[in-house]
Amino acid sequence: CIYVKYNLFMSERAMILMSGGPDSFAAAKWAMSAGYNTKGVFFDAEHDVAKREYEFFQAQTSYLDIDSDSIQVGETIESFDEGSTDPEHVFKGHGLNLFPFSAGITSSLAISYANTCDIETIVYGLHADDFRQSKEYSLTVLNSIFEAANQAQVDIELELPFAEYSKAEVVRRAKKWDIPL
Repeated sequence: CIYVKYNLFMSERAMILMSGGPDSFAAAKWAMSAGYNTKGVFFDAEHDVAKREYEFFQAQTSYLDIDSDSIQVGETIESFDEGSTDPEHVFKGHGLNLFPFSAGITSSLAISYANTCDIETIVYGLHADDFRQSKEYSLTVLNSIFEAANQAQVDIELELPFAEYSKAEVVRRAKKWDIPL
């Protein structure tokens, strides 16, 4: 069972899903200010863009002085692709989209990681503009987290502290917290 919360309900340990972007950086700071014992987790797709995102992630967790971990998912996605160097190859050949598959992998890993580390709460920096700009993307991610938790039969709380705020408002809040963006 998974619980989605928009308001603070304290849990001792929280995992922050971090991409290296300002939203997840602000989500980590939010979790810290809410009193959570936070750990930033980065899902490394192991491609050129991910290398830069990982550098930002490392700088962010260092700046916030929180524990961090990186989980490689690129090889898993690539191995599913029957050895092709193009990770979308097998999906394109069947008219399928890679995103739901990769969202499912990362969501399953997030739930497993949280469960293994006795983390009770996952914090995700999804904001209202994400829903407005790509409702399908946002719902795919959230549904994959719900499904992974249900399949694993674990109770995990999902905090979406910025679900009601625009990206501009998230950035304003981050600046109030002295987060360098």
